[in-house]
Amino acid sequence: MNNEGKILVVLEQLQQGQTLTNARLDKMDARLDKMDTRLDKMDTRLEKIDTRLDKIDTRLDKVDIRLDSVEQRILKIEVIQENEVAKKIQLLAEGHSGIAEKLRCLDELTDKVDDIQNTVDVLKHIVVKK
Repeated sequence: MNNEGKILVVLEQLQQGQTLTNARLDKMDARLDKMDTRLDKMDTRLEKIDTRLDKIDTRLDKVDIRLDSVEQRILKIEVIQENEVAKKIQLLAEGHSGIAEKLRCLDELTDKVDDIQNTVDVLKHIVVKK
């Protein structure tokens, strides 16, 4: 085999190697295209998730604002209860103790009136017999 033949064999081998390399590169390109497609889909899904998370954050911010408002109202109610309601309950208790004392006196008077009535009845009975 002369030099030209050897060169042609080497060139043919190089061409076959290049063909194999090109085929492999084509496969790699196809796989990369599939990966790009999948990554694009993932990006789209992640964008949707980000949008949903933004909406959730907005709703949570509103909930936080409402919760702060409720906490302020509860604090006001606690202050009112401590300062006003407790005092009014104390006044009611004092009023009831006064009423209870009057009822006790009234019971005593009722007992006395009953005794007097009995005495009058006995006296009436004696006077009528005579």
